[in-house]
Amino acid sequence: MEELNSDALTHTILAFAFPNEGGGLDTHLVDTHINDALQFGRSNNIGIILSIGGAGVNFLNLTKADLNALAKNIADYAIQHRLDGIDIDWEHFSTNEQPNPIKSGNHLYLLKRLHELLPQEIDLGTEVEAGFWNGPNYHQDLDIYADYIRFMAYNFTGQWPRSFIDHHSAWLYTQMGLASDTLGSNSMMQKYPKEKTLLGLPFYHKGFVDGQSEQVSIVTTDHIIEKLVKDRGFEFNSGHAIADTTHWYWETPELINKQS
Repeated sequence: MEELNSDALTHTILAFAFPNEGGGLDTHLVDTHINDALQFGRSNNIGIILSIGGAGVNFLNLTKADLNALAKNIADYAIQHRLDGIDIDWEHFSTNEQPNPIKSGNHLYLLKRLHELLPQEIDLGTEVEAGFWNGPNYHQDLDIYADYIRFMAYNFTGQWPRSFIDHHSAWLYTQMGLASDTLGSNSMMQKYPKEKTLLGLPFYHKGFVDGQSEQVSIVTTDHIIEKLVKDRGFEFNSGHAIADTTHWYWETPELINKQS
């Protein structure tokens, strides 16, 4: 963490801890880094936040009793380690393109219980996905209990039929997710007060093999710089290159500035 530019950061999120059956909390991935992270944060006046969940993590089988237990385990961990924030990254639902009142209600209930259990000095945030696919699943009252709602404005293109071959956080798709006028969509304007929302931007990039969406590679910025810019001579600020039949798209300062 010493390599991070602390002058450019207000908070760092440790990802991830995971919910277990019965409401347990699996922290094995972050336990080995938590002390170093806290020392870095306190030395540089940077808040340290723990995120629970992530892509593909299933909260759906947890009962209300399980959610109560999970909330207590999360709050206990946050208090024990004097964290600055807790983040609930609930991305998986059993339905798409339609509201799911039971599952979205459970997400809201977990935030409610954490809001009740966490000390006031520990911030509570949650992620919401952009657009029409999972957007309708997120409860419109999340802002009652969450201090911050982080808007995941990425992954609009990928390895699925009829995907656009383009930047996965292209401004066109981000704007549609931010200001969609579709009833029930995940729109910042419709659902949540802007003073509680944060715009999430990606630090990973995608390559479409043969310019199609059947096979998609996901890489870091280091890969783009080392393999495409340095080795192949492509211009980083172009944000796009075709190399060995793979169509690469990556985020550039210009694109990020436009989204910001």
